[in-house]
Amino acid sequence: MKDVTDPKSKEKTGIRFDRFLWHTRLCKTRTVAIEACQSGDVRVDGDKVKPSKKLFVGDRFSMRRGPITRSYLVRDIVERRVSAKEVEKYLMDETPEEELRELELQKEAHTYAPKRDRGLGRPTKRDLRLIRKLFS
Repeated sequence: MKDVTDPKSKEKTGIRFDRFLWHTRLCKTRTVAIEACQSGDVRVDGDKVKPSKKLFVGDRFSMRRGPITRSYLVRDIVERRVSAKEVEKYLMDETPEEELRELELQKEAHTYAPKRDRGLGRPTKRDLRLIRKLFS
């Protein structure tokens, strides 16, 4: 892990929020990370974050991802994009259990869909009418 103090200036070094989100794979691209910051999906102490805001070790932030808001703690500063296995060295997920349970409930609610046996092909007009009648 990198030392967070610069020996020349004796000040903490930080990293831009958008870069950190991309480096730790919270966002697929840096552009998506910038958009997440600008749209208010990323917050520190309830306040919106600009993409250029510096992030330091020990900072906590929350990020809206899908139906829930996840909370994170920065463990270390990342210098380059890391593999998914290494992310936990730099970032700790502090999302409350209630939020995770809510996510599981929403996943279960969306998984119910009528199943068709494989190989039957596309539903016919008659099948579609029956399906609509069943769900209306």
